Amino acid sequence: SSSRAGIAPQHHAVRRDSAMAAAAELEAAAAAWVKDHGCFEMTYTGELQPASAHCPSLYNCGIETPSSFSISFSEPIRAGDTVADLQSKLKFVAVERLQIPDFEGREGWEVSACPPCSHINDGEKGQRIVIDSFE
Repeated sequence: SSSRAGIAPQHHAVRRDSAMAAAAELEAAAAAWVKDHGCFEMTYTGELQPASAHCPSLYNCGIETPSSFSISFSEPIRAGDTVADLQSKLKFVAVERLQIPDFEGREGWEVSACPPCSHINDGEKGQRIVIDSFE
């Protein structure tokens, strides 16, 4: 049994080295993707969930999914609100992570982007937040 114990650390070291090499390869591929796609447009959909009773106009979307963000309005949304109502009430979006369009990771790996600044105001630095639909 002592000989098996001596083999196990080497086996774990090989798996760790392989995982580190795979992570480095994925990081290089992601850097190349960002260089080629410095600006992209993507549509994210999901169900809005109230974020907190203390902040009734803040909603979370996509918790525990590859794309997770919060959206804040000047007042709580109502069932009768239209897309135009929501667009006019929009304050900001806070992005936790976003699924990257057209980026292929390794099989079994989930790849998401985390922005350098999570708080985005509509129109800030040329970024647009557009609400296309609301049900």
